Amino acid sequence: LIQNHSGSRDESELKNGKYLQNSIWTILKFWVNECYEDFKDSNSLLPNLIEFLNSNSHLQSAQNLTFLINKKNAAKDEDLIINPPVSQLPPILLQPKSSKNNSMTRLVHLQLAILEVPYKEFARQLSLMERQLVLAIQTIELLDGNWTKSDRYTKAPNIMAIIDHFNKIVSWISSEILKHPSLPIKVKTIEY
Repeated sequence: LIQNHSGSRDESELKNGKYLQNSIWTILKFWVNECYEDFKDSNSLLPNLIEFLNSNSHLQSAQNLTFLINKKNAAKDEDLIINPPVSQLPPILLQPKSSKNNSMTRLVHLQLAILEVPYKEFARQLSLMERQLVLAIQTIELLDGNWTKSDRYTKAPNIMAIIDHFNKIVSWISSEILKHPSLPIKVKTIEY
């Protein structure tokens, strides 16, 4: 990297190489920002990167990356944790409100009305489902509005999964509201 970055080039190489250099800086910044543990665990990686940055200290990108490294070095170890550990025990499952049968087998075999599920449990379960969808999104899917193009299911499959999930939830909630002939129950469903 150091040898490729420094050296004489003609005009066409400089023009074509600018995109590559910018890409390298972007990758290095992402690596330092998201995976700094790699640098802390290696004996040679961080010194080599610092040597590279010092030899290119006249560049704004090198200065920005040096600032980021200094910020990461100053941070406490617990600040570097991207996904903090989940508590040992999950929260207690809130049981549905049903006068007929309150067993979990009913959840599997029968359709459950939205008002029978405690709202906190509903929100918790919906959040768990959506978290998995959001974590699956790849950065490339966010580029150039890929989710708006005709081949969106190929270029942005995870974003499309979130959109489809959202549309299904909206449709389900709408049907839950509209299926009741009684206005007070419709209002109670909306307030839920």
